[in-house]
Amino acid sequence: MEEVLQDLIIKTLKFQCESQKRNTWIDFAYGKVYVRKSFRLHNGEMLRCFDIATIELEDEFRGQGFFKLFIDRFHKTNRRENIFFESVLNPKLYVYLTKFGFIPTGDKESLNLILLEYGK
Repeated sequence: MEEVLQDLIIKTLKFQCESQKRNTWIDFAYGKVYVRKSFRLHNGEMLRCFDIATIELEDEFRGQGFFKLFIDRFHKTNRRENIFFESVLNPKLYVYLTKFGFIPTGDKESLNLILLEYGK
């Protein structure tokens, strides 16, 4: 699992820091993640964000904590942008993210969360 996690972190950071593209799917051994570079309006201010919009994990890897490990590791290595999760539909992931420090943004039905750390 550690090798796959490291591969996903490297691919994510490479896209975030080096790619001129605004969005992409990042494939890894257990699934794929759709990410985007964005600016988000939060409390009247425009914030630079890195969005995690869609997470697709193969069934056999769901519920084993892989994505929680990814979030923790990515957070430790991400030093550029606020992290935004779009439409978190998994209730367990939503609870985990709020305990991690993510806060709801937008209307309550949107289930969007943002981790504010890197200013405007």
